[in-house]
Amino acid sequence: MTFVLVSIGWVFFRAQTFGDAAGVLKGMAGIQGIGGSLFLRGHWILLAVSLGGMVFQERWKVFEWLVEAPDWIRGLAIASALYILILFSYTDTSIPFVYFQF
Repeated sequence: MTFVLVSIGWVFFRAQTFGDAAGVLKGMAGIQGIGGSLFLRGHWILLAVSLGGMVFQERWKVFEWLVEAPDWIRGLAIASALYILILFSYTDTSIPFVYFQF
């Protein structure tokens, strides 16, 4: 929740006008704003999988089971999580470092 609030607050800090900030927020929400949506289809899939994982955890306490699981199962779970993180963080566009935009 803190990350979301800071990300939204950063938009107002960085934008030159309120209209620019509104356009960026529309883009973040997937509504056609400046440059279109900032979320790709893969991001929405990752969000759905994450929410499903949270519900799964609440219902069946998977993480508690994972702590007591054999080492090879824990290693496989960690490797899978890292692979998914790398897979969804890849982009073919160049993103300049934030300090170069000032």
